[in-house]
Amino acid sequence: MAARRRGARDESVTDRDMNTGRHPFGLPLPSVLAEIADVAGLDVAMMIAEQRGGRRLEIARESALLASWVGADAAAKIADKLGVGYRVYVPLAAYHLVHWLKDKGVPRAEIVRRTRVPVRTIQRWEKPPAEREQLSLKLL
Repeated sequence: MAARRRGARDESVTDRDMNTGRHPFGLPLPSVLAEIADVAGLDVAMMIAEQRGGRRLEIARESALLASWVGADAAAKIADKLGVGYRVYVPLAAYHLVHWLKDKGVPRAEIVRRTRVPVRTIQRWEKPPAEREQLSLKLL
């Protein structure tokens, strides 16, 4: 198996994947959230990221905490996929979370409060990629 060059685009990523599933909002989901999104949907993965991002979450078959966030059916699917008793680190996924909340119609001030991402960062992320380029600091 040939080694893949760092930063090379994965040819298995389709245009459909770029806006759904494992690559919402143009960037790949962190692996744990991608696995959760595969079995329970993107909304469930983002709810977990919002509630537990940056911390560990213990997966239990009858987890009242997890079920209260995402429902008993989704919690059972997650437990089946990740394994009961498994302690998983839930990444912050701030970029994904900001765009998910924005797509849900949440006002920017509420997004800042819920994600603790600075408003200037959110404004920068809202721009198209071509406009996000940093200006050169070359001196004439």
